[in-house]
Amino acid sequence: MAESASKRKRRPQKRKIGNQNQSKTKIQQNRKKVPSKSVQKHQIPMSRKKRKNTVNRKLPAPKRSYKALTIIVFLLFTMYLCGYIWVFLNKPSIPVEVVTYGSIESPSTLEGLIVREEYTVTSDRAGMPTYAYSELEKVPKNEIICTIRDEETSQIIEEKINNIDKDILKNLQKRSDLSIFQEDVSRIESNIDQLIGAYNGKFMEENIMDIASLKNQISSEMNQRTEIWLTENVDSVQQLSQEKSQYQQQLEKSISTIKAQQGGILSFQIDGQESVLTPENLDSIEQKQVSTKITPKYLSKTGVVEENEVLFKIVTSNHWYIVSYLPPEVVGGWQEGDAKYLYTTVKEEEKRIPVTVQKLSVNEKEARVVFLVTQDILSFIGQRNISFRVQSTSLEGIKIPNNAIVEKTVLKIPVECVMETMGEQGVLKMVNGKGEFVALEFTRYSEAEGFAYVVQDFSSLKVGDVIAEGTGENAGTYTISEVETMQGVFVGNSSIAKFTAITIIGQNEEYTIVSPGSSSYELQAYDTIVSDAKNIGENQTLY
Repeated sequence: MAESASKRKRRPQKRKIGNQNQSKTKIQQNRKKVPSKSVQKHQIPMSRKKRKNTVNRKLPAPKRSYKALTIIVFLLFTMYLCGYIWVFLNKPSIPVEVVTYGSIESPSTLEGLIVREEYTVTSDRAGMPTYAYSELEKVPKNEIICTIRDEETSQIIEEKINNIDKDILKNLQKRSDLSIFQEDVSRIESNIDQLIGAYNGKFMEENIMDIASLKNQISSEMNQRTEIWLTENVDSVQQLSQEKSQYQQQLEKSISTIKAQQGGILSFQIDGQESVLTPENLDSIEQKQVSTKITPKYLSKTGVVEENEVLFKIVTSNHWYIVSYLPPEVVGGWQEGDAKYLYTTVKEEEKRIPVTVQKLSVNEKEARVVFLVTQDILSFIGQRNISFRVQSTSLEGIKIPNNAIVEKTVLKIPVECVMETMGEQGVLKMVNGKGEFVALEFTRYSEAEGFAYVVQDFSSLKVGDVIAEGTGENAGTYTISEVETMQGVFVGNSSIAKFTAITIIGQNEEYTIVSPGSSSYELQAYDTIVSDAKNIGENQTLY
């Protein structure tokens, strides 16, 4: 019983231990929630914590405003960046390149002026011309080239002559049996009968050519018979024959015959320069004449002409000449008497013309050449201007694309008017009696010529402006009045397009060879230029 009592006493004790474990677990859990003493020392008191929570409840509003402001700034920046990119992508590109020394094998097309031995013939009366020769036919000296008839007068006279001939024939036919030429007349009439009989079979085939041939032969026989009758001088027709002779003399006065003064090749293509551009005047032909376009005129052969109007021209020699002004580099090593070949196109046909250098004179800017040609005059008989090439010649210098070349109107200023102030060149422009310094970018400056050239800018300097000339006691004024057209390129060494004049040596279809400049005002090797100048202006930013 004692054991059982002790056991009973232990069992509740076990249950108590189980409760103790549970309570220990709860205590441990509560310990996790309760901070340690070290933490409690730094813990904010309840009152401060409540105040802090109260402050934190008021902060969210400013945070939202800062966030919205940040988004707006970001959007504005994005829009600006997109706009900049769009402008950059749509900005017209300006191609530039660095120029260097180079060469081209084929020179550009050259221009020449054709000179021939020729003369023109004019009409001595108004009327209708009838020509006996055609274009490019060879005519002998003193040959009748054409006749000119006064239509109104000659037609009346010819009708009267025809009526007289009919009356003469009627009278002669009445006495044909008494004619001394009766035998000849009978023979001709017999020939006519035989011709008709020979062609009877051919008419069955309905060959038009046979009919036309028969007509021509019968007409020829009848004309012979008429001539025989008209030559017979009998008393019955003597008065009519005298009347006819008088009318024939009147008819001759109403008709002019135009003959060839010299033999040669006939042509109806004229340009009015036949008496000016002659072999005797070769030395007096200037460059402006060579560069002037002359258009030939083709004369009509069927229209009425006026008195002193040109009827035709005759080229009297197969020797002809070409006068041309060429770049000095093209004729390098040439001498008078040299044989050369010129290449040209006539009616879409390429021609090679053998020529001889008859005359040659060369200076620094150009070479004047006279070529002698001794063949193929017919191909150029109506042509005055000729475009040609010579044998391939290598030209060396600064090589630039043709698209880079532009033309500008420049002002011509005496070098005595140019002055320098604070490192800048310019002129002293007179405004209301006072001088104002105008800084200028000169495209060319030549002390040898005595002039400086600047692109005309109406906002700063133009034709008609008055500038100071000279200094000291000899100072005066100069009114800008002269302008020139210069070829040049836009140089962009400083990213700003500046027009610079060039001196062209030669060019082909794609490139131009330019003489290297001897001063800073001219194009130099390794300069940066605009390679396509059609969309660029003076002082425009390149990049």
